[in-house]
Amino acid sequence: MGNGLSMETLKNFLWPIVAIGGIGAFIDFLIGRTGQERAKDFLLRWWVRFDDVHWRNFGKEEGLFAGELIEKWFGRRIWSLRRYVVACLLLSLSLVIGYIRLSISTKDGIWCYFCLYAAGYEYGVYYGLSTFILVLMGFSLSVSFTRFLTFRMAYFCGAGGWKNLMMFCLMMLLNYIIFWF
Repeated sequence: MGNGLSMETLKNFLWPIVAIGGIGAFIDFLIGRTGQERAKDFLLRWWVRFDDVHWRNFGKEEGLFAGELIEKWFGRRIWSLRRYVVACLLLSLSLVIGYIRLSISTKDGIWCYFCLYAAGYEYGVYYGLSTFILVLMGFSLSVSFTRFLTFRMAYFCGAGGWKNLMMFCLMMLLNYIIFWF
């Protein structure tokens, strides 16, 4: 009974490390040589990207990356098919989550404002369809506006260290205010 580390304590400490290593080896086996090469290429690209970012160009590089990511996920053009497919998927996901949330929280069943309004309205289908189209158009315009602002802020930041830091702090504050709004 010394003050040193007992074998049981060492086993309790090391088993998660061994388990994670085993899981990593199993994943490595499953993805094969081509998967390993793709993973290495992915890590190398990100390493180079992080290596190129400094305090003097942090805002510019972050803005350009965010703008490119928006273009990749939502398409370049305001009326692109990809943007509407993503909008429909996000809207469907939101409706499903909302439906589940309402069905759990209400005891009398789910009462949909739009459904009740459309049932009493002789052009209910047109009302629902026009609402759906307006939501998709609003989402598309919102993504385009965000993309526009992202690229403009990236070019505004330039290569100055203090300018980047001030713009970063200003945008964090603005996002914080929008989040709470």
